[in-house]
Amino acid sequence: MARAILSPLIFVAVSTLGQAQMQESPKHSDYPFQCGAIFVILAEAYGQSGETARAVGYKSKFDDLSRRAESEFEKLGRTKEEARGYMQEHVTKLSLLAKKDASLVANFARRCNELFPS
Repeated sequence: MARAILSPLIFVAVSTLGQAQMQESPKHSDYPFQCGAIFVILAEAYGQSGETARAVGYKSKFDDLSRRAESEFEKLGRTKEEARGYMQEHVTKLSLLAKKDASLVANFARRCNELFPS
């Protein structure tokens, strides 16, 4: 029952994370921020569990998406610092969701791995 309630909540939370940004630029995608946040969370989790190779791989994916996100923000006339803050908002919100139901975040992580395979 709780999972049935949380599924729509993660959709709403993830989709609203970038709503203000999307209103500024309809062609802007928030996936670099959302997936970057997922990848840094996974890098930390794998690092803590001793799976160094996977942690390094996800950290590399995060670094790539972080650069893309900063570039997107610069195209909108925003700063790298603003991009980093916006990324941190995503990390914070997705970390909270992961604590409530890790499987929901894992499903989103699979989507991110499809969108950004390497």
